[in-house]
Amino acid sequence: MMGQDTPKFPIYPSQLKQFKEKSEKIVWALNRANLVKSNLSSFKRNDALARTLGYKSHSDLVFSSKARQQADKIKPLIIFSDEKISKRIATTFWQEFDGKESSYKLFQSVVNQLGNQEVDWEQGVASFSDDKHKIYIMISLNTDGIQLINIGSKYLLNLDWQSSILIGDVYGFSGRDNLIDLLEDYVDKPLLIEGIEEGNEYLPTKALLKNLNDFPGPLLRSLYYKAEDQNREYINSLPQNKHLKSLFD
Repeated sequence: MMGQDTPKFPIYPSQLKQFKEKSEKIVWALNRANLVKSNLSSFKRNDALARTLGYKSHSDLVFSSKARQQADKIKPLIIFSDEKISKRIATTFWQEFDGKESSYKLFQSVVNQLGNQEVDWEQGVASFSDDKHKIYIMISLNTDGIQLINIGSKYLLNLDWQSSILIGDVYGFSGRDNLIDLLEDYVDKPLLIEGIEEGNEYLPTKALLKNLNDFPGPLLRSLYYKAEDQNREYINSLPQNKHLKSLFD
């Protein structure tokens, strides 16, 4: 819990709607990672975020914002990419809605991921090549392991932490926490893991791996193909794959 001595982060009247959107986004992200239940009420999440920012409650935050009316410059509310605040958010939500020592790392990682998105949101939407020999994926992290989405073929694969850790060990990343530290920067970003990008292609996301020899390209590729191996029967059963022939047929 944040103590009474935590300085109040200034929230202005024009940011009150953004505040609620931020609290909703935190819970959505934590729920996707299987860290909180999806039915967490708006009252609980708004109060938790308000306490993180130094207020007694959400009501106290709203009341305090009214005193800042004249100083309101109608700026976006930036909290996830502030390192000190992101740590406080992770700690508060972890203490109030989980508290298990094994899960704290993932709570912090989820908030860090939101911070990365807060910084990158101006970069726009990537456009992808139609070349079928190129594979683009997106990843997310949860308590069970890594989810990998094949963007072109539109299917999701799950890779458990045990399998992920064995692959990480090969590349010198020992244990789940070490992998989380590495992979959180790549969550929800389009990643090219197979094929070569043309120089003039518009791919604004910094995390897109244009040079597949650069790390962590090889690791991400290994994780994805391990997930494919474990889910081969499911992949073959998909409508778009039922009539595909083997290269050796």
